[in-house]
Amino acid sequence: MTDTRGPWADWDAWPRYLERFLIVLNASVLILWLPEYLSWPWWTDHDVFATMARGWDEGLLPYRDLKGTNFPGTMYLFWLLGRVVGWGKTSSFYVLDVAFLLVFIAALLVWSRRCLSRLLPGLVGCSALLPYYLGLDFSLTAQRDWQAPLLAFTGLLLQQSFPGRAARVVSAVLFACGVTIRPQIVLFIPAVLLAMGTASERGENTMRWRPLLEWTAVFAVSLLLAFSPLWLAGVFGDFLEGVRRVSYGSQYNKVRPGEFLARLIYQIAFNNKLVVLILTLGLYRLVPAARRVTAVWNLAFILALLYFPLSPKAFPYGLHPLWIAWGINVAVLTHQVMHVRAEAPVLQAALVLVLALGLGPTLKPGNASISRFWAFASGQPAAARGVPLGYRHPYEWPLYSWPDYQSVLHYLRTRTSPATRVANLARVAITAPADRRPVFPAESTSWLIMIDAGDEDRFASSLAGATDSVVVWAPEAPYERDEFPRLKAAVRRFYAPEARFGELEVWGRKASSPDPPGYGGTQ
Repeated sequence: MTDTRGPWADWDAWPRYLERFLIVLNASVLILWLPEYLSWPWWTDHDVFATMARGWDEGLLPYRDLKGTNFPGTMYLFWLLGRVVGWGKTSSFYVLDVAFLLVFIAALLVWSRRCLSRLLPGLVGCSALLPYYLGLDFSLTAQRDWQAPLLAFTGLLLQQSFPGRAARVVSAVLFACGVTIRPQIVLFIPAVLLAMGTASERGENTMRWRPLLEWTAVFAVSLLLAFSPLWLAGVFGDFLEGVRRVSYGSQYNKVRPGEFLARLIYQIAFNNKLVVLILTLGLYRLVPAARRVTAVWNLAFILALLYFPLSPKAFPYGLHPLWIAWGINVAVLTHQVMHVRAEAPVLQAALVLVLALGLGPTLKPGNASISRFWAFASGQPAAARGVPLGYRHPYEWPLYSWPDYQSVLHYLRTRTSPATRVANLARVAITAPADRRPVFPAESTSWLIMIDAGDEDRFASSLAGATDSVVVWAPEAPYERDEFPRLKAAVRRFYAPEARFGELEVWGRKASSPDPPGYGGTQ
């Protein structure tokens, strides 16, 4: 047969060379980022779940003794880590987060090899997604809205890669784990159903009821098992009451028709990721071999567009699922590009390289892996021992000096006993990282700030009976002066200054108290 490619006949090996390059690139940025990532502190959300987990281990019931409004999956993870590696070890949860990420990458590459014939599309998808995640700060990484869709999408990738009962069972279990962390994951059930309707062990295109029933049964049983600890502890009703506080129509939940539409328009109007969806849809009929895979992930992308608008509040981490679905669609688009113009390998190689290096966010100096690389290359590895690159100022939330924050944690760990409880009025994770139990019926005053300021008297009253306890706060900070006057009056009545680290102060219990334990916080 005559080779019609002319001068491009020697370009057959370009996908293999590009695969090697992307493997080295992605592995390098991960390796450079990892040590820096493990040094990061916890965000306040992590303190919530870690405090509930440690409290439950010591007999304080979650959702009752320690307030909460979220699904319990992340609390379970912190409890398992606490039992296995010990409490207060902040790096352990980041190690687990990295494990989730690596399992997802492995599933993506297996899926790429089995469903798209090569590793290259999956590697391009990784190259597009990793710069996004590796450039986030500590308020956005290891969040529920990252880990929950990561689990669900991993199951869906495996379900497509290995059409059969075993993969369906794994998919259903992982999907249930995702829902246990974030209930919004149910949005992606239609993508699971479509995957079962476009692939089977015999390559059929018709929906078969038996696989659907199997998946549904395993999913339902997994959910029941996941919530059974709350049933057995007798706090399932308290859990539902907590969820009710953030449900649609509550004061906390800001989702209304106008807000939903505004968020959706924002995503569509100011989001260049939609270009990938449009291109994959445009090439849908031109690459018949990829139609089944393309349809599933196009649907997952469209459903991910609803995730952020439907979230109770418009926090940036609500965009994580869209980024993950986008990365997988980049892999699909790469496969389509490689098959549309097979007679022009140079053009293919150029387009795929653009997809691999041009679609992701800019690798700016703030990216932890890139900054660590330049510190190492310039002979200044000591820079990695300073302020972690992920410890940045997120939104309007106050961010204390890194040395001051670390000094407070060190003080609590070394100058207080394990039985000493902490009243955290500072806007930073303190209670669980210091490996101490809370004075309040929550890990900090974040509950009052975010959920219910009406509980101030209850929080103030809890200070009266907390004999072996300390308070961590920033009483002179401008953003603290006018908040919760009754609570702060109780602090000044029962506690006195012990140590100061910048804006942060540690106050210890006074030797004698002028008020009985029934003090209610009023003046």
